[in-house]
Amino acid sequence: MEWAPNFIRPFWTGTPGQFYELYEHVARAIKGYDANLRVGGPAKARPELADPYREEFLRYCAGRKVPLDFYSWHLYQNTSSPQPYLFILTGRSIRALLDKYGFNTTESILSEWNMTAGMASSGALGQNAMKNAAFISAAMTYFQDGPIDRALFYRGDPTVMGLFEFSGQYRNKAYVFKFFGEMQNTPQRLAVSGVDKDGFAVLAGKSADGGVVRVIITQYNGSTPAEYKLTVLHLPWGEDDFEIRRYTISEGPFSVTEPQMARGGKFEVNGRLPVNGVEMFVLQKQL
Repeated sequence: MEWAPNFIRPFWTGTPGQFYELYEHVARAIKGYDANLRVGGPAKARPELADPYREEFLRYCAGRKVPLDFYSWHLYQNTSSPQPYLFILTGRSIRALLDKYGFNTTESILSEWNMTAGMASSGALGQNAMKNAAFISAAMTYFQDGPIDRALFYRGDPTVMGLFEFSGQYRNKAYVFKFFGEMQNTPQRLAVSGVDKDGFAVLAGKSADGGVVRVIITQYNGSTPAEYKLTVLHLPWGEDDFEIRRYTISEGPFSVTEPQMARGGKFEVNGRLPVNGVEMFVLQKQL
């Protein structure tokens, strides 16, 4: 399996046929021990390339009825201008291949992702750069509507490609993950408009009890700062009072505004995001 031969040696040095036989032996052994255990692979690098570890692997498993609960793949973009929507385009092609070979219930797992595998420690693609944080925020927003069952970010600890500095301090991209973690407290998805597939992305949701609304707005790799007007209609608390908090991730320090108060079923605000920036608005009904 060739992948960036000047960067890292191949992960598998045997023949494709040997890999298929090994996978079949392991998969059947695992299922024979406990049929409820999930098995899959091959954690394919360069998933966009048709090769023996994509079409031929699927054809082999289909022809011999080898268990395949998930098909896993990695995606890094070794370019100066990575595109977050490429995850979705690649996910669609993988989903189509799985369906073509009869693996309609097999999960598609993006088992490693980040901007680029050769990321520098500083500069435009650096670990704490806002371009990195905005890329991640846009990608995770797009994931919500893509045919990808799971996406595993590489990686979360304080390492060269991790979320934190070696001192434990948050990098900008760690705040992005904090934003999206908090979105799980507002899991009821709200419709949005005015977005695109080039890096201007919006995700909105409300809590199950209707007491909180969150909106994450991302501008990634724009040619100019993004001027926007956010309008939230039909707030679930009607004419009651609500509190507004605004969180910003930018090249400056992470910031949050002092809470402001408003009333009614509509919220509007004008905003401006830099070429790479992320904001989160939290609207909360007051008791």
